Amino acid sequence: MRIGFFGAANGVTGSCYLVETSSGNLLIDCGLFQENRMCSTANAADFGFDPSSVNAICITHAHVDHHGRLPRLFAQGAWAPIFSTAPTRDLCELILEDAFTIMQEEVERCHVEPLYREEDVERVLRQWRTVAYRDAVEVLDGVRITLFNSGHILGSAFVLVEAEGQRVVFSGDVGNDDVPILPATDALPMKLDVVVCESTYGNRLHSPTKDRLQKLKAFVSRVVSRKGVLMIPAFSVERTQELLFDLNLLVERDGLELDRVYLDSPLGIGATHLYEKYREELDLKFPPGFSDDDFFQFRGLEITETVQESKRINDAPTPKVIIAGAGMMDAGRIQHHLVRYLDDANNGLLIIGYQAEGTLGRQIQDGESPVYIMDYSVDVRCEIEKIDSYSAHADFDKLTRWLKEGRPKKVVLTHGDTGAKTAFQEHLERQGLARPETPSQGDWITIQ
Repeated sequence: MRIGFFGAANGVTGSCYLVETSSGNLLIDCGLFQENRMCSTANAADFGFDPSSVNAICITHAHVDHHGRLPRLFAQGAWAPIFSTAPTRDLCELILEDAFTIMQEEVERCHVEPLYREEDVERVLRQWRTVAYRDAVEVLDGVRITLFNSGHILGSAFVLVEAEGQRVVFSGDVGNDDVPILPATDALPMKLDVVVCESTYGNRLHSPTKDRLQKLKAFVSRVVSRKGVLMIPAFSVERTQELLFDLNLLVERDGLELDRVYLDSPLGIGATHLYEKYREELDLKFPPGFSDDDFFQFRGLEITETVQESKRINDAPTPKVIIAGAGMMDAGRIQHHLVRYLDDANNGLLIIGYQAEGTLGRQIQDGESPVYIMDYSVDVRCEIEKIDSYSAHADFDKLTRWLKEGRPKKVVLTHGDTGAKTAFQEHLERQGLARPETPSQGDWITIQ
């Protein structure tokens, strides 16, 4: 068995790993490089392997940096069954349709050729098969996959691949501790030859999740007291739902006065409906003595799905809170709100997710001003707060515990910036694990 690394090897986004066996080729994830999104030359580049040689595909979860190049793969000759959990399949359908709309807008701005056609999205969805957690499925002759709950987002999984006497786990994205709406991450299986592990926060320790509700309340209250506008760029899947859950608690339990909260994200609205559909997959951790069947709704929340509804937010009086995508601020309705409100010191911007290098969100987080949004140069004057305990990714402490309990023979680190991977590599070696490998884009590792 060999593993080729064709994404998320030199950075965080674009996860794509090819497992080569004597029975055929299994692709684990096929994600979009999110630096410059559809305009990125990396997304238009060759995959590094022949797409038509892929015999089966497994998608770990529904974030676009793990599945967003699937239509491109099919446009270039792939025609293989795709396996994931049922929630992941439904979420991916929403996101791929949204991504196609964004691509049409961005190719005009960047003057580049489209990565794929709408028919390619439809072909991808026709090839999808769903798998339950912990059910071993033979995807090729003598090649089995088993999905385990990674606790990252609804339907997310890490995948055990068994072939040719080898047992290899691909972590996908491992979830944070104590997420209020998701089950805990499943333990690693034992007797593993290799774990290909993400390292997004390989050099970071998150603030305790239990503290974030009060941090959220404090920042919301500050901006509201100034009669300002609070912008919250949120990933449509998981971050938006966790934020709604917490705001529900603050309004319905703690009595926080919020007259105008706008969920201004069509994709986030659709994803929230799927969270409600798959409620049995969630683990809602309500405080003692409090329960709420309508856990993503609260007084003052307004859903703005259409463009006209979104535009009416501009005329609404302050104070107001706007939750909008995209989470890294590099696309979507959040950009319009940033142009309008970023330069006012009375306003606030709450960052609750990872901001990849090269994105608008990273520029703002790093203190750049002015920033360029669409065709505008915008000064950054509003108050900026970051609550990293909203991260859906495990920090280095959680990842260390997870790996040490499984005791794999070898760890391979991907899905991290260079600094995070190097720091985590050295940390794991100090913890008694064999020094992890850190392959580069296009590298192969042979598993013996």
